[in-house]
Formats: sequence, C-alpha cells, structure tokens
Amino acid sequence: MIARGEAGNPVIAMEDRPEDKSMGHEHTFGEDVSDPALLHARLLHLCDKATRRMRSEDFLGTVLTLKLRFHDFETHTHQAHLAFPTQDPREIFLLARRLLGDIWSPGDRAVRLIGVSVSGLFRPDRSRGLQEEMFLHSVRKRRDRLFDALDRLRDRYGESILALAGEDRTGRSCRGPVPVR
Repeated sequence: MIARGEAGNPVIAMEDRPEDKSMGHEHTFGEDVSDPALLHARLLHLCDKATRRMRSEDFLGTVLTLKLRFHDFETHTHQAHLAFPTQDPREIFLLARRLLGDIWSPGDRAVRLIGVSVSGLFRPDRSRGLQEEMFLHSVRKRRDRLFDALDRLRDRYGESILALAGEDRTGRSCRGPVPVR
C-alpha cells in the first residue's frame, strides 16, 4: 500500500525525521555459544559496527546497554553510563565486556543472542561542548584520525577490508595478525 501511495501515513523527508535515540547492533548465533573468546570477539565486532554508525552521523553516546539472550530464550539487559561521551569502539567494548562479565561467566548457560546499543546520543556543538581531560586530548585526536581513516577505507573497499584486533567479521577470535581481505 505504501508503494502505491495509498497508506494514510505522511511521507517524512530525511531532514525532518526525528533524531535517533540509540544506535546498536545485535547478533543471533546459529547455535548456542558458551565460548568466551567467541562471545568477546562478536561483542567487539558489534561495538565496532555501532560506533561506526555513530561516527557517520557525528554522534557521541553516554549510556551503554548490553543484551544477552540465553538458550532458553530468557533475555537480560544490563546498562551503565560511560565515563565520558564517546564514539570510540575500544572504550565502548571495555565497558561492554565488563557488563557481560556481570551477567555471564564461562560455564554459565549458553548464549543465543548478544547485542550492544549506545544511547544518550548528542552531537557536540557550541551549545553543548565536550569537556575532556587535559591529558587525553591528544590521544583522542589521534584516535579520531585513525577512525576517520578506517571509515574511509571501509566506505571505499567494503566493511570486511579491516577488522579490529581481537575479532574478525565472522565473530571468531583472532590469534595473531588481523587478517586483511
């Protein structure tokens, strides 16, 4: 009905659509998983995907939510505030890994789904600046340039051209150099 213009919903232009409230990604495993290396690798991959979206739209986030669904379909979410607004996948991953450790440990129930989402999104501007620690400013600028370069490479050659150390695009843990495809 929408394609024929018969739906009663108004068409909303891209510039008029409401701001996103959160950005994240989930992964459902084909079989139940209880390998911590595999879960951590997939978690890193999801954090990388979520922050890439955030960077593409110039968002910083302040709240992280981890979602786990177990083999019996019981679902748990765990949420925490980030120390400071960020779009850095490493910072998001470190907190996500801690949250995972709070609700799951090796030997627990098998995991079927894992998800990460970042909320409390905003775009820093003159009206809402960003207070940074004085000694981290140069480190963050270097990371911003690194992520800008990674994003340009992925835009040009595809998402699977590069992976962060510790994960690959299949969610398996990498041991050794990161593969470049």
